Amino acid sequence: MSKLLSIIIPWCNRFEIKESLLKNKVFFVRHDLEIIIVNCSGQAEWLDELCRSYALDNIKVIDIRQEVFNKSLAINLGAYKASSRTLFLLDADIIIKDDFIDAALSQLQDDRFICINRVYESGSENGSSDQHAALEEIAYFIEIVANGKKLFVETNRVRFLEGSRSAPGLILLSKNHFIAINGMNSDLQYWGWEDIDMQIRLQAMLNLSKYKLGSVIHISHGDEVRNFRKNSRVESETTNFSICLSRYNISNYHGSYSSDVKRFATYLVEKNF
Repeated sequence: MSKLLSIIIPWCNRFEIKESLLKNKVFFVRHDLEIIIVNCSGQAEWLDELCRSYALDNIKVIDIRQEVFNKSLAINLGAYKASSRTLFLLDADIIIKDDFIDAALSQLQDDRFICINRVYESGSENGSSDQHAALEEIAYFIEIVANGKKLFVETNRVRFLEGSRSAPGLILLSKNHFIAINGMNSDLQYWGWEDIDMQIRLQAMLNLSKYKLGSVIHISHGDEVRNFRKNSRVESETTNFSICLSRYNISNYHGSYSSDVKRFATYLVEKNF
């Protein structure tokens, strides 16, 4: 049976998911939704046992036979298995701070997608200790002009007084819009930029605008758990950024959803708990 919302969580040995699932459960049981955890090269036995203990009938795991983690690939295959017409791309280390799901669904229209407005680091969600600092916010943007069309995306916004930042990768959007841009681009095999790339392509291909709402808590961690592929953080993100620019330069704003589904669909293992 189709749900109102499909939450897709790409995963590979991010054990913070034990805490995030437990604390998000109070929100997940309130809504007609399904939770799809896509295990891309992680420890299947550990994740399966966790989901059994979670004790909800709206959670399932998709196993991908893949040697290394690829976030975009995991999201594409999670979307393929999603029963809802609306997708929420969520990370394994995110705890919902306030219940914005109904508000997000009501604001999700044909001409927009939604990003979570505020992310607080765990232990610091009550704001900065320096409430008298003059510097309040700083925002970063990228503007791309191609074929006479301007694409303008906010890549990050830091609010110093309250200790929050923006969340370009936590996106709610129509599954039809996701498929129309051919989903995520799994050619971006390193860490970084895949979320900005999606926002750029939603604008370039569908002329969608971004609406921001909601607050979440990020379970703080170091860079050692990120998928840098033995590169530095800067090198990893720069590699993905360069791939994106090369594609935009030939007016290619498509993802890899259809080819990913064709390659992996018959090999996916789906488990319900």
